[in-house]
Amino acid sequence: MERMEAYLIARPIVGHIKAMRDLGKKVSVLKTEIDPDGRIRTSYNIGGTTTGRLSSSFSEFGTGTNLQNIEESLRSVFIADRDIN
Repeated sequence: MERMEAYLIARPIVGHIKAMRDLGKKVSVLKTEIDPDGRIRTSYNIGGTTTGRLSSSFSEFGTGTNLQNIEESLRSVFIADRDIN
């Protein structure tokens, strides 16, 4: 793709392909399976990286996703519980 962008005629096509890939990723996040109670969960792995940082992935039940990589424009679909204090 990067090499094709060097050609003036190919730039709009490459731009369109990149936009479609980006939309595909967003749709994939929105289609993530949730638990029966309507919640989305993740699993955090303490030793998940070689640098010592946390990593996240599907929950132990096979639902959810890596919630560390949800882009800001999609975060509004997640609604936090009300504080029950």
